[in-house]
Amino acid sequence: MDAFDRKILALLQTDNLRTIEAVSQEVGLSPSACRRRMAAMRADGTIVADVSIVNRDLLGPSLMVLALVSLDRDTNEAHRSFRKLVNSLPEISHVYLVTGSADYVLTITVADMLAYERFAEATVMAAPDVRRTETLVVMARIKAQTWLPL
Repeated sequence: MDAFDRKILALLQTDNLRTIEAVSQEVGLSPSACRRRMAAMRADGTIVADVSIVNRDLLGPSLMVLALVSLDRDTNEAHRSFRKLVNSLPEISHVYLVTGSADYVLTITVADMLAYERFAEATVMAAPDVRRTETLVVMARIKAQTWLPL
């Protein structure tokens, strides 16, 4: 990845709908060179997806929580089973394996606290290898950046 690729990525991360012509002017390459580079980055997995970021405030009320999860056993099978579970649940948007007092941090979005309580009890807390959970309710999103600094 060179400086041109980084410039292209920086532009696409802030506005994926830019035309090839606009990207090429800002980067200083021909449209065909930009198109080739973008195609190569999609093919090699550098660009994973082209998505629309939704304004969650306009979609109605929702509750976002961070759930800290500690597993009972630190085995490959326990982790594999837990990861399979959380990957199957659309309410869980992010799953991080972390260091510290918890094993995982989950970002979960549901309609309200009652929905969270029901969801957590039926899924995460009911998982066979979950020893402990701690829930942090998100009161306000101060920064929710989707782009990576390049």
